[in-house]
Amino acid sequence: MSKINQIQNELLRLDGGTFQKLADAYLYKRGYDRINPLGSVIGADKVRQGTPDTLVVLPNGKYVFAEYTTQKEGVTNKFKKDLNKCFDESKTGISVEKIQEIVLCHTSMLSPDEEDLLRDECQKRGVNLNIFGIGPISYDLYQKYPGIAREQLGVEVDTGQIIDVDEFVNAYNKKAATPINTTFHFREEELEEVLQGLEKSNLVIVSGKAGVGKSRLALECCNRFLASHPEYQVRCIFLRGADIFEDLRVYFSEPGCHLILVDDANRVNSFDYFIDLLHNQREDQKIKVIATVRDYAFEKIQKLSCSYNNWAGVELNSLDENQIKQILKDEYEIINPLYLHRIADIAQGNPRLAIMAALLAKQENRLDSINNVSNLYDEYYSSVRRDLHELGDENLLKAAGIIAFFRTVDRSDENMMKAIETAFTISQKVFWKAVRQLHETELLDMYENEIVRVSDQVLATYLFYLTFFKDRLLKFATLLTHFFPQLQYRLVDALNPVLNTFDSERVIEVMRPHVNQAWEIYKNAGDEKNLMHFIQVFWFLKQTDILVYIHNRISSMEPELVDLSQLEIEPNSNIPSPSILSTLGLFNNSDESNLKIALDILLQYATKRPTEIPQVLYLLTEQFGFDHESYRYGFAIQEIVIDVLWERVKNGKDVLFSKLFIAVAKHYLFTEFDTTRMKGRAINIFKFTLPQIPELSELRQKIWQRVFQLYQVAILKEDVLNLLHNYSTSGYKVSVDEIIAQDSSEVLPFIESYLDASSYSNCLIIQSYLDHLERHNVPFGENLHERFTNKTYALSEILFYDSSERLHRNITNKENERLIENFLVNYSFEEEERLKQQKIQDFFVNYNLEDYKQFFNQCLEIQQETGRLKHNAYYFPSQVARVFIALADRDPQLYIDVMKYYLSWGEQLKINDLRLINYLIHILDVDKTYEIINQADYPSKRKWLFNFYRLLPQELIREEHLDQLCNLYKESQTNEVPDDLNFILKYCALEKGILVKIVKILLEVGNDNYKNYPLSCLFNKYEYESNTLLLFNCFDNQFNILKEAYLQVLKHDRHMDDNGLYFVYILNRNPEFIFEYIDWIYQQQDYSYHRNDRQDYSFLWRYDNYDKLMSQIIEYIYNRNREQLSLRSIRVSNFLFLMQMEKTMKFCGNAKINF
Repeated sequence: MSKINQIQNELLRLDGGTFQKLADAYLYKRGYDRINPLGSVIGADKVRQGTPDTLVVLPNGKYVFAEYTTQKEGVTNKFKKDLNKCFDESKTGISVEKIQEIVLCHTSMLSPDEEDLLRDECQKRGVNLNIFGIGPISYDLYQKYPGIAREQLGVEVDTGQIIDVDEFVNAYNKKAATPINTTFHFREEELEEVLQGLEKSNLVIVSGKAGVGKSRLALECCNRFLASHPEYQVRCIFLRGADIFEDLRVYFSEPGCHLILVDDANRVNSFDYFIDLLHNQREDQKIKVIATVRDYAFEKIQKLSCSYNNWAGVELNSLDENQIKQILKDEYEIINPLYLHRIADIAQGNPRLAIMAALLAKQENRLDSINNVSNLYDEYYSSVRRDLHELGDENLLKAAGIIAFFRTVDRSDENMMKAIETAFTISQKVFWKAVRQLHETELLDMYENEIVRVSDQVLATYLFYLTFFKDRLLKFATLLTHFFPQLQYRLVDALNPVLNTFDSERVIEVMRPHVNQAWEIYKNAGDEKNLMHFIQVFWFLKQTDILVYIHNRISSMEPELVDLSQLEIEPNSNIPSPSILSTLGLFNNSDESNLKIALDILLQYATKRPTEIPQVLYLLTEQFGFDHESYRYGFAIQEIVIDVLWERVKNGKDVLFSKLFIAVAKHYLFTEFDTTRMKGRAINIFKFTLPQIPELSELRQKIWQRVFQLYQVAILKEDVLNLLHNYSTSGYKVSVDEIIAQDSSEVLPFIESYLDASSYSNCLIIQSYLDHLERHNVPFGENLHERFTNKTYALSEILFYDSSERLHRNITNKENERLIENFLVNYSFEEEERLKQQKIQDFFVNYNLEDYKQFFNQCLEIQQETGRLKHNAYYFPSQVARVFIALADRDPQLYIDVMKYYLSWGEQLKINDLRLINYLIHILDVDKTYEIINQADYPSKRKWLFNFYRLLPQELIREEHLDQLCNLYKESQTNEVPDDLNFILKYCALEKGILVKIVKILLEVGNDNYKNYPLSCLFNKYEYESNTLLLFNCFDNQFNILKEAYLQVLKHDRHMDDNGLYFVYILNRNPEFIFEYIDWIYQQQDYSYHRNDRQDYSFLWRYDNYDKLMSQIIEYIYNRNREQLSLRSIRVSNFLFLMQMEKTMKFCGNAKINF
């Protein structure tokens, strides 16, 4: 019997209620989507009274009425009565004007005259009529809607694998663990790629890992493409295991436009059918295909598609953590950060897993419901377990578990294969047979029959858990016995996701006996090295034993003898692993009792190894410090750290631990932090702000009170003040208004009670703190600013005046930030400099000599605080120089008196400003200026004298100046010699050889590499033209001195002539220099110089007679050492093989050199 006959026979058997359901489904498929079945009983195949049987609301506000019947006789009269009822507004409540169309469906045959009669009835009232009898319905069910035939009539028209979009969504949602009809997220860029691919080609392949959203993207593409190309009909392939060839022939033999979605093409046995379909489409057809494929099978599908050139590929990557969290918020209204973080951790960028976890969390409404997600994984990988079960060979799961541990297994690695065979008692033949079967089931990826890996990291975690912990087909002890510690990090990478994802207690119970046994073996053998490695991995299983072991090791140590006053307590992350410190750092997540013991042992270690206090501080502030989840536990860990450390402080009697406490407090009093967490091979950085909760308030109050208690100890006062200043100037790190306001209730009373307004240091710290309060809108006493402004502080405000900084400091709200924008628009550097100088002139306008003497003493006090002022070492002296310049302009005679006093005072402010000497020369004369500079005895005297000779006008230079200058070079220390020689040129008019004479003086102390720094200016790569034209002319008669200077500078700065300009210059003047240079390399006492000579000699190829030069080089080196051509001392290849390859090969060919 034909399929048409089967359909028609089944239609004839239908009763009224069943037919009405079928007719509604039929009309829905035909596009009548807003169906209201008035005459059908919901949830039952029964009819009820109503007119019409079905009502459809159209987008334009009008209606479609549908009437159905299964009568065999009198159908025309039945429909005439139905039409009269439809046109009776009293029965329908709808006026005839609002009826756009009436549809009549029946299971009999009407003659043309009967249909015309019914159509006339409708046309009289301006209503369209459509009639669908058993003929049109049966053929449509066969050709277009086989799903209705299958579901409503039980007739299998085809294999049911080619379905429309709605059917695909329903079928997918029944099969998959997560629905596919979710909101579309984050894939707009990939969506555009696919749509463009469909416009330009007929085949688009979307590849990616399982669960990343390939099917959802493909579905969205179908909908978007259909919206812009309504002439296309979308069909989806939903695999049911049967051959699909006949279905394709039937569905796509007619003319028309078709878009086919092939989901999971890697599971289609005959994807080449679709390629043939694209090849063989006729001119009256347009067929396009979107195929999704797992990443590991992409190559296979790509090969099948090679014969069809008109295709495009789009790769879909995993979502990032923030995108996963956004889906959870949008789709499931999950906003709790703990749930979001946990689900994102489970998902690992896989939206399908995220949705499964979200559904479970919503259903249970408990965070611990997603702590152990083994059942979720069982469901997610149910097809994997089913495939393995059906194959019925436990070696398959064993092989999968082994590969899950190693991540990658290489058949050609004999050591690895022997280790697997020995450890797991599985022969290589059996193992690789299992691997091939797993590859065929797409569980594993296999490359060239040699290298195999698990296709997905999440799947690898599940397989490792399944084989070693749930089904226990493989023994965990095997990993410890055969692969530890050599594969320690591989074991950690495999264990961590298992412990974080599945029932950790169950996993631990499986591991515990094997870990205990391994512990005893290492301990009894005295194998301290491997025991420490073992502790790093399994510390959480042996906490008490480890703490006892570490305590005993520390107790046996001899204490270091160090000068505690010289210790710098700054955090240092340089902690070797494994080590005692790295082990103790692991206890940051242990229970309260073990945490306290670990901290106490850590501080015990600090007493034995005080030089490692910086590393201890790092652990206390980073490992035991705040992280983004600390608030969940009421900051309990940080409070324990503060309490345990305070016990060691002994109210300030123990200076070492007091300083350590202040250093920890400095860090703990921030409000903004960042922490890092390893996630697989990636590092996640969390930036977070501490929430203002009661537990935090209590902790900060305790810290402040204890810090201020330590201020009573004289030796700790400076440390406490540094902490307060750091707190005030840490910017965004202390920026939560509410917390700052609460802190002020402890800080302000301390300031008013203990700090001294006569101290510049105290004023500076307090003013910084008050500025900090103002920035965060925290009120304080109106007179505090004025009270803590002494004369020295007022002076420093003048010296360090900065209009932009002052404006920023006074900004207290968003509205005033517009002042900053206006300021920056109108800012002028020249105007700012003029304003600074004017401020200084106005402030010092009435100063006399005594005032300046007091000013210098105040400057010393300010200079001691430059560290807190955060200026560089040269900034403050440059500001003092402004004061001198203002004085010189105002009162030249007073300037001379002040300068004399300043130099006799010892020039303690270390001003290095040429303008000060220049003013003296202009006010006085050369000799009197020299007398002022030279008469006093002060540390920087030689620097001032050098500056004098640099500024000395050429027309005033005398013979005695030449002698004085040479003597000055001879007498000066390294840091006193100027770093240039150009000023010497003006002395050459009086003595042409003065430059050579000074270079000789500098060369005489050649072993002092710093002394050679002035010689470097002779070979400045950026001043080649001026040097060779001006300076080098002075060496015409003593060119050897220039060569010696070149080699001396080169010895201490190998990169000073990288481009070889000076080398070639010397070579052009003296071709024999190449041999001197080679001899010089051999003569270097620093063996590493000539052994590792990495000089780029490519510049030699630019030498005019490069071929002659290269021959000379090779011959000379060869004669120096006849044993081999490529010497350990000088690499001949360095001269030959760099950059100029064409010349190199030509030369080597001519010289018959073979390397």
